[in-house]
Amino acid sequence: LRHVLLAACATFTILATASSASAQHTVRASWDRNPDAVTAGYRIFYGASSGNYQWSVDVGNQTSAPLTLAPGRYYFAVRAY
Repeated sequence: LRHVLLAACATFTILATASSASAQHTVRASWDRNPDAVTAGYRIFYGASSGNYQWSVDVGNQTSAPLTLAPGRYYFAVRAY
C-alpha cells in the first residue's frame, strides 16, 4: 500500500527590478508535517504554471527547504511519500 499526500499548493512571486533582472533569490518553502506514521519524506514540485511543474527537489523528512529562484512567478506543490 502506497500513501501519497498532495499538500496545499502555494504561489510565490519574485518580481525583478531593473537592477536585479538576472539576480536569483532564495525563498523558504515550509509546510505542516503529515500526521500519518508511514510518510518517509517530501518532494517539492515547482514551475511557471499551476499544475505544470518543471522542477522538483526531494527534501527527505524535512518540512521546509530553501529554493533559489530567478525572478518570476512560481507555483508550488508538496507531495509526501
